[in-house]
Amino acid sequence: MKQLICILICCCILTCLPAMSQKAQTKADISLQESVEKLEKAEEEISRQLDSLRREIDFLKKQESFRDECAQAAQGTFSRTLNYLAILATVLGAIITIFLALGWLDTKRKLKAIDERFKKKSDEIDQKFEMKNKELDLRLGEAKTKVDTIEKLKQEAADARSKAGEESPRSIEEPMSPLYRELAKRLEDIERLGGTLSSSDYMTLAKDYFEKQMFFAALDAIEKVIDREKRNAVAWSNRGVVLSRLNQHEDALISSIRATSIDPNMANAWYNKGVTLGKLNRHKEALEAYEKAIELKPKYVEAWFNKGVTLGELDRHREALVAHKKAIELKPDFAEAWYAKGVTLGKLNRPLEEQLTTYEKAIEYKPDFADAWYNKGVTLRELNRSFEEQLAAYQKVIDYQENYAEAWYNRACIYTFKGDKDLAIANLSKAIELKPSSKEKARKDEDFHRIKDDKVFKKLVGE
Repeated sequence: MKQLICILICCCILTCLPAMSQKAQTKADISLQESVEKLEKAEEEISRQLDSLRREIDFLKKQESFRDECAQAAQGTFSRTLNYLAILATVLGAIITIFLALGWLDTKRKLKAIDERFKKKSDEIDQKFEMKNKELDLRLGEAKTKVDTIEKLKQEAADARSKAGEESPRSIEEPMSPLYRELAKRLEDIERLGGTLSSSDYMTLAKDYFEKQMFFAALDAIEKVIDREKRNAVAWSNRGVVLSRLNQHEDALISSIRATSIDPNMANAWYNKGVTLGKLNRHKEALEAYEKAIELKPKYVEAWFNKGVTLGELDRHREALVAHKKAIELKPDFAEAWYAKGVTLGKLNRPLEEQLTTYEKAIEYKPDFADAWYNKGVTLRELNRSFEEQLAAYQKVIDYQENYAEAWYNRACIYTFKGDKDLAIANLSKAIELKPSSKEKARKDEDFHRIKDDKVFKKLVGE
């Protein structure tokens, strides 16, 4: 039985085995197919990754190639730039060298021309000096002869009166021109000093003559010093001052320049140069000269004052005010600085009361300052002060300077406002006498509208 069962089981197994084998085969085939598909997909994925890697490799190669090309291009550009810069530097160097050479040649030419002009001017001055000395010597001889003649006449008169029994003969004096008096004084000084004068003696004489306004005599004495000491900066500077007083401003400027070239640290020489340049209306150069004088001598009051005046001429009124204030700070009783400050305040349209105060300060320190009195009168009118105050100010102007035409004119205006026709016409007549252009001014001035129809007024102004 058992055997039969085993046989049956074996038969079943044998019967089922092909089916199972076929089923297993089918599963294996399916599994294999799936594996193959997975392998194909993996292969495709690997292929795609390889393609991606190839593309990245190609891109990196292109980038590297591009970098190399850029580096080569940059290197080439840098090299060319350096070459261009080198060429440009060479060209600029050549141009600068040429300009410097031309500038040097031009400067040398200008210096040579200046030297020639200076030499020519010096020769002209020397010739003038020689001619002037000859002329002065001639006049000195004439003056001496004149003096001798006067003494002789005095002696003859004394003898005649003595013979006539007169106990106290009168002195005989012959009228002498200012030039003869100047020459006689110079002769007297030279004889008094024994005829042997040192440079110091001549400088002392020059100062004395200058203070007495004997400018030709002062100039002659200074030139005696320069003849002995060609590089005496003080003498050259003083010569410029004297020539300026004689209205020979160009020659005066040459002397001042010579003084500053001999002694660049001489503040007075720079100041005198500034004064002369101002008289020649060369205000910018004058300002530089005053600033140089102040640099060398910071408390140089006159230089600060003239700097302020020059800045005013250049319409730099704020700076001018600072300079005038500095001058007043250094010298509180400097009347001219107070006056100039008042004028500058007017230019800056500062309050009238402030202007009036400065003019009164100027008058306080210099009571006979006619210009300050006049400006005070003008300011009083602008402040609408009383006619009496204005007239008092203008009267002071006339007291100290009778020929001050503007003061007479303004008085005429005030008397017109007061209704005093006679005094108005009298003052206007005086103004026109002193300054004929006042006639035209009065003809158009509305201040005279009250008397414009008066016959005397019309005749006076020429209507």
